[in-house]
Amino acid sequence: MDQTEQTIHPAVLTAAEPAFGPGWLLLARTPKGPSEERVLGTRTVLVSLVGATTDQLQRAANETMNLYDKDASASPAERARRALTAAQKQLGEKVAVGFVALSRDEVLVARTSGVAIAARRTTDGRTVTIMLPDDAPGAASRTLERGGISTARLSMSPEDRVAMAITADDAKRAAKTHTPVSGVLAPLAYPAVLLEVLPPVQKSIERATPERDTLVEVPTDPVAVAKINARTRWEEGNLEREARIAAAKPAAPKADPNRPGAHTQPYEPIDTAAQAAIDARRPSTRSGVDPRARGKSQPPPARDQRTSDAVRAAQEAARAEARRRAEHRSAAEPQVERSWRERAATSESFWQRAAARIANEIERRAPWLTITPSKPSLRAATGDEEQAEHEVQRTRRRRSAAILLAAVLTAGVGGAAALVLNGSSPELDAAAKAREALRSAEISIGEALDPQTNLLVNDPSRVKSLLLAAVVNLNLAESGGGPLSQITLLRTQATETLNKIFLVNNTAPIELFNFAAAGATVEIQAIVQGPDGLPYVIDKVSGAVYRIDAERGRATVVYQPGFDLYGTRTGRALLLAASGPDLVVFDASSNLWRWRPSDGSGKGTLVKLRVRDGELWGSDIKAIVGFAADPGTGLYRLYVVDPSARQILRYQPAPDGTGYPATPTAYLINPMALGTMTSIAIDGDVYMTSDGTLRRYSGGAADDWSAAEIGDELLRPLLTPTLVMSAGASRTGIVYVWDSSARRVIAYSKASSGAMLAQYIISDQADPVGEILGGYILPAADGGAPTFVWAEAGRVRSAVLGKPVTQEPGASVDPTPDPVIETPIPTP
Repeated sequence: MDQTEQTIHPAVLTAAEPAFGPGWLLLARTPKGPSEERVLGTRTVLVSLVGATTDQLQRAANETMNLYDKDASASPAERARRALTAAQKQLGEKVAVGFVALSRDEVLVARTSGVAIAARRTTDGRTVTIMLPDDAPGAASRTLERGGISTARLSMSPEDRVAMAITADDAKRAAKTHTPVSGVLAPLAYPAVLLEVLPPVQKSIERATPERDTLVEVPTDPVAVAKINARTRWEEGNLEREARIAAAKPAAPKADPNRPGAHTQPYEPIDTAAQAAIDARRPSTRSGVDPRARGKSQPPPARDQRTSDAVRAAQEAARAEARRRAEHRSAAEPQVERSWRERAATSESFWQRAAARIANEIERRAPWLTITPSKPSLRAATGDEEQAEHEVQRTRRRRSAAILLAAVLTAGVGGAAALVLNGSSPELDAAAKAREALRSAEISIGEALDPQTNLLVNDPSRVKSLLLAAVVNLNLAESGGGPLSQITLLRTQATETLNKIFLVNNTAPIELFNFAAAGATVEIQAIVQGPDGLPYVIDKVSGAVYRIDAERGRATVVYQPGFDLYGTRTGRALLLAASGPDLVVFDASSNLWRWRPSDGSGKGTLVKLRVRDGELWGSDIKAIVGFAADPGTGLYRLYVVDPSARQILRYQPAPDGTGYPATPTAYLINPMALGTMTSIAIDGDVYMTSDGTLRRYSGGAADDWSAAEIGDELLRPLLTPTLVMSAGASRTGIVYVWDSSARRVIAYSKASSGAMLAQYIISDQADPVGEILGGYILPAADGGAPTFVWAEAGRVRSAVLGKPVTQEPGASVDPTPDPVIETPIPTP
């Protein structure tokens, strides 16, 4: 009996070094023993960076391989991810790294952008080539890609392959490389590396053969005997089961012996039979048929009889027609097909009737052009005479068509010349159209604003439709060169009334703080409402965070990069979030800081928060929002918008408030593209603006709520929401939207209707509103009109969303204090 030693050695085949070109380095390690083969397998690292030297790539590849081999504190996938993260930190974010670890029965791959990995696997007898990790099982999970690094683990079997190349096509091409008969693959001619699992090496141990065979010495395999017996029992069971099925099958139905034959008389109701008996006794004189035949159905005639009857009827009809022709009856004359002219004269088409009239007029005025039939004669016509007559008729038809075409061309040229010489158009010119549109606009505006009918109170929808139609006509009149003064007057009347219908309110901005007036070069990047109700902004130039006290005219630095706290140096601030008693700052080093105010002068404490996998967020995070489900505890969740993961990550706080150690959960049920998101607001539900639309998400999915259409597209540009703000709890209160195209704030109801409640147009002729970088809604303490606070390039402004506040007569206004910037030392 043979014994097999199961030892699988992956084979590594690479391309020639010139195929990769400069800036590429490949490092491969094979296992040194059975234990290392079982735990680590064959490892391969492919590193690429344009402009890097060979020594730099060599050190990065060795460090990546050593970190994976020596780190035993996590799973293989996490170890590979850490190794590639270390390579990115050493060579920069633009480096492309690919890693493959192939063991006995599985393969582990990890890569960044710029490297493609393909695998050829045989599953259930089918060989397929897939891309890793995009086509691996569970590729939709967000855990496969984090921080720009994708990982995947896949089971492998002998003769499976894994290829790593620069492009996906080269990777698939290497994975599909044909194995020659010799079993030795030639070096690849393109930049790729191929790893193949070789079949087990079989070592047969031969035993000595006995000199003679006897019945006693023949070995018996009990497993084979058991298999044969089981097969026999299985076949016997199949036969028995088939016999039972055949016995249980019902017998085929048989015909009813008492069923009447095919030639029996059909059943007749009793009343019909009784009526037949009565008619037989007392024949009726009204009917010409035999009374005894009533109620009886005659059998249909046979097929031969029907055929003979049809032939007989056709013969009789032919004889009758011959007799009528012999007697010169008018009905016997053959039907003559009408000519085209006769059919066109009675046609429904105007053009056909016109053509028929033109042809009749030509025949009347030029009879020599008509086609006259030849006179009847008893002489036999010869072929030459028939040919001559045919040619004459053809020549006449051509002459008629030429004359008709000449007449049509003459009429067309004359009409075109008349139009050109007169300079007129069959349609109204621009000035006439402008006058007509202006007249229609006057009529519509007069009907809508008639004080006697008072349609604005009785039928506001009618007023809106009339005024919108008037605006369209005014636009036509203006484009046609109508009187501008009259058009402006009518447009003002229509616009004022439409603004009332569309709930438009005009408000003016107020400047809260201007960094330029304080002598500081500050470019605001973001703004949030802090825990003390004051605005906090990020300076894009220095990366610092300022607290703005508009009443005192002071801007205090509460966060500044470059300080070492708790063994970590503060970086440039990128994002701000405020929730509960804290201000949360996310810096460029992927660190999360918490600043909590200690007094009302801008002093506070700065603490670093521990976040699970926070260092893998990267610089593509779009927003961080805090939401306190229970404000009394001082704890709050964090929602992180991660476009690379196509997900909104939700973090639960630690009970002691020191960080977020738990693994985040995915908020969105179906991952989606978040690269075009411009703003987000959370009040239990999630409101997002993206691609010029506003959507609400509840429980991780978009619900049926949508903002109602306003319908004022003729008065203002198309709605473009870029900032969303929520006031009130979930499903209560108002959601505000900033329309950047029309410079207005629109208030919508959070109810299912999504009705538009009001519009606030912010305008200042002397100092117009610039590009808004962010903002929030500040509710009034007395329940009055709220305030919209926003940030522009170097200043913070606000506007009251309601009626403008007028100063009482005789009251004096205190002078605005000069802006001051304070820079205290942060306290840990």
